[in-house]
Amino acid sequence: MSGTFTFRVVTPLKALEREITYLRLGDLSGHYGIMRGHTAFLSILRPSLGYYADAAGREVFFAVKGGVLRVAGGRAVLSTREFFENVEAGELSGEMEKRLSEMGESEAVSARMLEGLERMFLKKTLEFLR
Repeated sequence: MSGTFTFRVVTPLKALEREITYLRLGDLSGHYGIMRGHTAFLSILRPSLGYYADAAGREVFFAVKGGVLRVAGGRAVLSTREFFENVEAGELSGEMEKRLSEMGESEAVSARMLEGLERMFLKKTLEFLR
């Protein structure tokens, strides 16, 4: 089972593809490893940390915010809302914090906009009913 296989990651904002030799991540049953030639399967991922070894043997650490992993036909495809990767585990944490902070600010702005739309809708509804 030596050699590389394709690891594809798809998020709402990006898609990336890597040639790797090993993948380790976890689902609700625990952690597992995947190498070229692994049997086909589908897994629901929990928010977790993992790593892969690239074609040069370098370990790259990553974090996912849950998702679905499909292994079939010589490739592993991960669909997730958020994917963070870094060759330095310590730097991965900083990247995640920065992105989650940005998301928090963006979600707060969206929530305020939605509240304004709801108020406007209720006001128009009340005017219509009078």
